[in-house]
Amino acid sequence: MTAECILAVDIGTTGAKATAVLRSGAVIGSAYRGYPTSASGSLVEQDPRDWELAATAALRELAEDLAARPAAIAVTGQMQDLVVHGRDATRGALRPAILYSDTRAGREADLVAEVRGEDRLVRESRNVQDPTGLAPKLLWLREHEADAYREAALLLFGAHDHVVRALCGRSGTDLTTASTTGLLDLDRNAWNLPLLEALGLRTDFLPDLVPADSVLGGLSSAAAGATGLPEGLPVVHCAGDAATTTLGAGAGVDGVASINLGTSGWLAVTKHGSPVDPRKGVYNLRHPDGSGLILIGAPSTAAGNLDWLRAALLPDMEPGEAFALLNAEAAAAAPASLLYLPWLSGERSPFKDPDARAAFLGLGRETTRGDLARAVLEGVAFSLRSVHDAIYETGATAPAAATLVGGGARSALWGRIMASVLGCPMLVPESPADAGARGAAILAGRALGWYGDYALPGGLVAAARHEPDPGWARTYGKLYPAYAAMHDPLKAAFSAMASTRSRA
Repeated sequence: MTAECILAVDIGTTGAKATAVLRSGAVIGSAYRGYPTSASGSLVEQDPRDWELAATAALRELAEDLAARPAAIAVTGQMQDLVVHGRDATRGALRPAILYSDTRAGREADLVAEVRGEDRLVRESRNVQDPTGLAPKLLWLREHEADAYREAALLLFGAHDHVVRALCGRSGTDLTTASTTGLLDLDRNAWNLPLLEALGLRTDFLPDLVPADSVLGGLSSAAAGATGLPEGLPVVHCAGDAATTTLGAGAGVDGVASINLGTSGWLAVTKHGSPVDPRKGVYNLRHPDGSGLILIGAPSTAAGNLDWLRAALLPDMEPGEAFALLNAEAAAAAPASLLYLPWLSGERSPFKDPDARAAFLGLGRETTRGDLARAVLEGVAFSLRSVHDAIYETGATAPAAATLVGGGARSALWGRIMASVLGCPMLVPESPADAGARGAAILAGRALGWYGDYALPGGLVAAARHEPDPGWARTYGKLYPAYAAMHDPLKAAFSAMASTRSRA
């Protein structure tokens, strides 16, 4: 066994995936373990111990039949979480992790804005602050779980932060993840200590900021036993999942856009220059290089809309078979026979409205299941078009093409619809669901001296290319303005329905 590979671990929202990536960028194997989420109303939590067990189990399965020698473990994952550790490193987290999507700290978010001022918060973090931020969550923890707040010795802000600590005993967080928390002064790449002090919050338990392309430690003996991998194997604390997916999609360099069609989704662009106005629904995330930005617009629900439709219409059919049927029926349906608003879980980009909900417009007696499926595909494409317009109104030059990754990229029909709505070709790399693993491998490869930049090894090799359909593009061009104008007149109705749901 002479070839070397990176073992990339992605701690996602539903499970941990371990992927073996060769120096060439080729994927040669993967393993997956799921874990549960505890959700009730605005509370969304996971047990960090589940992350550890899933990651080590996936690594062990991958290592059992590995056709290359592992050179390092690269860890990425979900960001903007609150993971609370005590002084006893062997005890693990003091309480379940509060996930990025948890919005329990609404009153605390109002207090943060009152104390610091919304304009100042935006100026310092370069992002709009809301209940998903870490300052409100820390205020909530201090108020409602005073013992955990008092006993806390270390905070971690990404699932991968925690898993790295479990693998090698060292901890920190990367700048990309830190820039999602609202606690980072983005212009200085440093924690915003004055913000915490103004809120009366502690500053002694903040994690170290670590480069996303450096070895944080070696695999511990305990982790080696759990994974079947060699003790001392380098462990690289990579950037959070939005950054690694952007890199793995080929958009880690200026001038390339990438679209991720996962359960939630985003459109991301690398830029070196000034941050954009986040009030347009665009997030300014720090690039792993420490100086650039990843401009990202992230609708709350992307491919999750299609999963909802599958569960609603074909609940007894195996998911893969159901998706194939819906895709085939959508391909046979006429374009734009319905308009679908893909706001199943509210919306955050390019507008922010947690009360917004999904809707079909134009239903008639003639409407078929295929019409519904096609409208969902088109509605998600319109949503990402609205993000695209918010980003490129900043003066950046729109790309000549975009890469398409995530599970939804497997649908050629969706790729063609996306190209027709956005007006540029969609390039789908090989194994598009592994973009995050490839991006993590790029960062680990930089730590090992394999690569000198953040581009894909050997450049982007497109397994598929979807061109805009001229007829569809004309039809979508007429319908898109109606979609873009739909939220404002419905906002009062969404608010009224939200109050009804609350009383129920």
